[in-house]
Amino acid sequence: MSVHKEIWTGEVIRKFRKDTSFLERVPDRSDLVENRVIHLTELGADPKVLVNNTTYPVTTVDSPDQDIAISLDKFDTENTSVSDDTLYAISIRKMDETTTQHTESLREATGDKAVHAFAPAGNSARTPVITTSGPEVTENGVTRNCMIPADIAHLKRRWDDAKVPKRGRELVLHPAHVQDLISVNESFRDQYINIREGQLLRLFGYTINEYTDLPFYSGAGTKKAFGSVFNPATDKIASVGFVSSEMFKASDRNVKMYWQRADNNPQMRQHVVGFRLWFIALPKTMRAIGAITG
Repeated sequence: MSVHKEIWTGEVIRKFRKDTSFLERVPDRSDLVENRVIHLTELGADPKVLVNNTTYPVTTVDSPDQDIAISLDKFDTENTSVSDDTLYAISIRKMDETTTQHTESLREATGDKAVHAFAPAGNSARTPVITTSGPEVTENGVTRNCMIPADIAHLKRRWDDAKVPKRGRELVLHPAHVQDLISVNESFRDQYINIREGQLLRLFGYTINEYTDLPFYSGAGTKKAFGSVFNPATDKIASVGFVSSEMFKASDRNVKMYWQRADNNPQMRQHVVGFRLWFIALPKTMRAIGAITG
């Protein structure tokens, strides 16, 4: 009689995760959070500057500040169950791995929500949304124009005209736009290795990032709502630009763990775990943001 043996190696195969490092350079204002609401102060209008003034008394203008209260978003993970039978049979630290899965999922979800919020709702002088202008390419039956370096230079010029700060400019590229730039620009192709090695890549004053779940726009140039389903026939992919100092992020500094031990679950004899996080990331005002679509 042969004996069947199950061999457990203890090796864990984890999912590939998104790189949310673009959020690391956004100022954290969790210190301003009270009862899961953050209060920002919008300063009054800038004072007018008088040159070679000869009129007195100098005009006095009231410039009241405005309190802006913003509620944090609530992020909940679905519960995961782990039976006592599984814990007995498996050789890895299953509960530790499960906890890591939940916290990583929360990190990715907050990254998705943040980069969507950093993208402008539509084109304006202070929030430019421009269209790619490179050669046409057809992917999955859909034809679009490639991104070329001149498109990034175009966004830079629009921001320069709007007097957007030069320090802290970030550009989060869609993977398709990364492929475009690698294909059409030898310099970018040579520098792209910096991203893969964890080094910062800069182009036209932007720190270049790459992200897989970016917002998309309608054919009319309007940002689609968060969670919308992409329609390849009418919608356009986008890369998102922002100035890190003009954005903010905040949380209640407490990732709450919901936990039921198998000891207290006589019917199913399994552990159940889930997590909750309160978090928000937004532009301070509707300026210093932009997008390149197409």
